[in-house]
Amino acid sequence: MEIGTDFQEGEPWAPHVVVDRNLVTGQNPASAGPLAGELLKRLR
Repeated sequence: MEIGTDFQEGEPWAPHVVVDRNLVTGQNPASAGPLAGELLKRLR
């Protein structure tokens, strides 16, 4: 079994959200809105 990372970088200061199974993460403060939207989808 191989364990590693998959780093995904967006444009500096632009919204960038990554969803991987149960992990939802944003790159920077500009990602707060889109990140909240993803979290709300999962709560429904």
